[in-house]
Amino acid sequence: MSGRVVAVVVNYQTWQFTRACVESLLATRYVPLSIVIVDNQSPNDSVAQLTRWLGTLDAQPETATFLGRN
Repeated sequence: MSGRVVAVVVNYQTWQFTRACVESLLATRYVPLSIVIVDNQSPNDSVAQLTRWLGTLDAQPETATFLGRN
């Protein structure tokens, strides 16, 4: 395969599933891969949980981007 792949992951109140999805994408080791996470205004603590977790990732800064609330 060649070319850039961009995965857009939408979250709504299920940060655990979003985290599992992103971990699965990162495990593919496909380069170049960009992951964009969009939260659909979750009323729970999804934004805080994802932000905290993304701060612990050992990934290139351009690999996973969290856009916050949509």
